[in-house]
Amino acid sequence: MTPPRTSILASLRWVGLLLFHCREVLKAARRGTLSHPDIDARMRDMGERFVQWARIDLSIEGTENLPGDRPVLFMSNHESQADIPVLFATVPGTLRMVAKRELFNVPVFGPALRASGYVAIDRKNREQAIAALRLAEDLTRQNISIWMAPEGTRSSSGELLPFKKGGFILALQAGLPIVPVGLSGPRDVLPKHALALRLGQRVRVRFGRPIETAHLTISDRDRLMQQVREAIEELRGPQGVSTT
Repeated sequence: MTPPRTSILASLRWVGLLLFHCREVLKAARRGTLSHPDIDARMRDMGERFVQWARIDLSIEGTENLPGDRPVLFMSNHESQADIPVLFATVPGTLRMVAKRELFNVPVFGPALRASGYVAIDRKNREQAIAALRLAEDLTRQNISIWMAPEGTRSSSGELLPFKKGGFILALQAGLPIVPVGLSGPRDVLPKHALALRLGQRVRVRFGRPIETAHLTISDRDRLMQQVREAIEELRGPQGVSTT
């Protein structure tokens, strides 16, 4: 089999676009003119350009399961840093992430995340983690959907890692439906620790049916975690292997 073609140039183009949008977000925040529609448009532009420059063969399934007028909690497997632009290219509406605190320490990028309403979470600090989930809940009251990776970190093997509990507590406390998402192929585009994009890979995004939580209590947490895990396993396909 011919090795996939890689491109540092495509990676640099996307990083350059990311930095441009981050600077523009910070400028608008200083002027007091930053709006959710502006952030949404910038994130979608970055996602669509990433798909274009990486020459991704993208397929999207299950869009009929996406809620049209209510916030939800999207939960997916986490294969690669490529997951994020792919999701912003495919999820309609207003979407924000709960992400690890270290990302918010990156110059330019981190302040832009904060200005855009993204939520930093430190899972090693229980009080801060609880405060972060409260901030995420506040966003949903503004009709903003949230994306979280319940694994908490990328899986280099494709196997689902153990799930963290925080997102499920958020869903139960806020009564948020959870939309399970199966990602297949992003790790073929940008493997863990890689710098160059691998061009021409197939990526599949599959949205499952919303799992309602309004009728559940905190005592249902473990059962809910298992239900979501099984849904993501089914949606992503065998061992998360792409269709290339």
